[in-house]
Amino acid sequence: MNKDNVGSIILTLRKRMHISQKDLCRGLCTNRTLSRIELGERIPDKLLLDALLQRLGKSPDKLETILSEKEYMLFCQRRAIERDIIKYDFEKAKNKLEDYKKRKECKDILQRQYVYKIEAVLADEMEHNVGKSIYLLKQAAEMTMPNWEEEDKINFLLGIEEVQILLILAQNYSKIGCEKKAIKLLIKLYIYLETKYSDEEEKVKVYPRCAYLLANLLWKNERYEETVKICEKAIDLLTKNGVINYLEELMNIYSMVLKKQGKLKLANKIERQRENLLEVYSEYGMVMNERKSSILLVNTQSELFLCNEIIRYERINSGKTQEQLSESICSPETLSRIESGKRAPSRRNFNAIMNKLGIEKSIYSSYISANEFEVYEQKRNLSKHIARHQYEEAYNIFNSLREKMDCSIVENKQFILSTEVVLNHILGKISRQEALEKILEALSYTFEDYENGIYRTLSRQETVILNQIAVIYKNLGNRKKAIQILKDVLKSYENSKIDVMYHYSMCALVMINLSAYLEEEQEINSAIEICDKGIKLDLKCGRGNRLGAFLTNKACSLEHASDKERCIKYFRQAFYLSDLMQNIDDKETIKKYFEQKYNSDEIWY
Repeated sequence: MNKDNVGSIILTLRKRMHISQKDLCRGLCTNRTLSRIELGERIPDKLLLDALLQRLGKSPDKLETILSEKEYMLFCQRRAIERDIIKYDFEKAKNKLEDYKKRKECKDILQRQYVYKIEAVLADEMEHNVGKSIYLLKQAAEMTMPNWEEEDKINFLLGIEEVQILLILAQNYSKIGCEKKAIKLLIKLYIYLETKYSDEEEKVKVYPRCAYLLANLLWKNERYEETVKICEKAIDLLTKNGVINYLEELMNIYSMVLKKQGKLKLANKIERQRENLLEVYSEYGMVMNERKSSILLVNTQSELFLCNEIIRYERINSGKTQEQLSESICSPETLSRIESGKRAPSRRNFNAIMNKLGIEKSIYSSYISANEFEVYEQKRNLSKHIARHQYEEAYNIFNSLREKMDCSIVENKQFILSTEVVLNHILGKISRQEALEKILEALSYTFEDYENGIYRTLSRQETVILNQIAVIYKNLGNRKKAIQILKDVLKSYENSKIDVMYHYSMCALVMINLSAYLEEEQEINSAIEICDKGIKLDLKCGRGNRLGAFLTNKACSLEHASDKERCIKYFRQAFYLSDLMQNIDDKETIKKYFEQKYNSDEIWY
């Protein structure tokens, strides 16, 4: 993305979808504020940007976001409140909410709406006062959706927070016996999400919960055909996108309906997959009743960075003193406070510092640069095909993407060269040595001397490249060097104040290869430790697409300890979860290996 170009993307999307400024910003901000954002005269905070893109049916998670330490702490406070509610520790949640409300940022409408939502959840779950909860939820809804109750269908735009509020409201209606009212609201939301949320990365955050609540009510009313269709769609959306929040609940309803319909073979398959998912939840400390809260679990996909860390690390790497970097921008004392996280830089100062350091960074950026949001969606589709080993399809998407990208921009040039190398290497079109030379060249565009240590948090593309460098070194027989590279990458993320869950995709990718290489080096305890860390990260982030790989690596590591019973358990879990998450190649590889190694097929369907 070009510097401060997020407004241009919003403008392009809005006009293409024939949405007026008034409809897009309704309840969020003024028309004038939105106009300034679209013209690049104002940078929205993360909450507002998320809401605007979500109302356009798009995921803000395709962008990398740079936050001040103060903004990040606010982000963490919200997460901590929600975790306490999920754990039924309502008193802690209430106290944290009171502290949260004292912050001056909470005067903003989106912050106040969030406070109302949490107060509504606490009124229900802590005070058992559903009537009060419904009142607070309606108040929250009115903040950004005025007169929403008067409309027979949803003719206005909704962000994730607004959908969550209405879903909790529908859940509360069913608690007080107003099932028809709950079903009516859920059907309206279901139709809205089906038709308006075109970006699956965003849709998967709320659609499954809507489907679960609706399917549960339809099941109780013996509307079996509708229940099956809703469950099948939601389960397919979740598994295609590697998400497990509400998956077990939907599978439970689905299997019960299938049994009612006499479809016992399919019901048995669903039950086996569900049982193995529950086993993993239980082993890693995820108690199921902790997941039944009114708070909507949202899978984590955001990529966050701290501006003070970026400035400090890049300044040190450039060899500049604070006095040299701050000259003509701000005082050295101000820069010192910025680097320590005690002060957030203004937009002008941040841009000036980045320019002086020779770095193309804006508050909202991406690992590729484009004015069309569809390019980011196509890039995600490419990544999904590569992850599923569908390389020919991936190559076709890549060729289409390349034609739409400006190769004079460093990030794009890096992405094109590195992706081409990865695909050509996998497809056997170039040798390992040639692949290594070319991919090192791609890395040098933004990071020249990685062998002397990784001094900063990496971008997604830099991590993808370093991971591939490690793969090539391993294939060339230098496994120790591959392990060291992956350890350095992982350490760079763990050294940041940003929780690794906000770099989930990259950390999980690195952990899978690192655990496999450690097992091959017979560093068994270290391999198992990385596998356990990866599984916990998956569950914490509501993700499941890599669970099969981690469980497989753990089973292979335990083979060295001749722990046959546990090996079989983890191979079985890996098989069923790989099948569930539509990782068919992985499932077949596990099955073939297990049958050859143990001369048995007893653990399959």
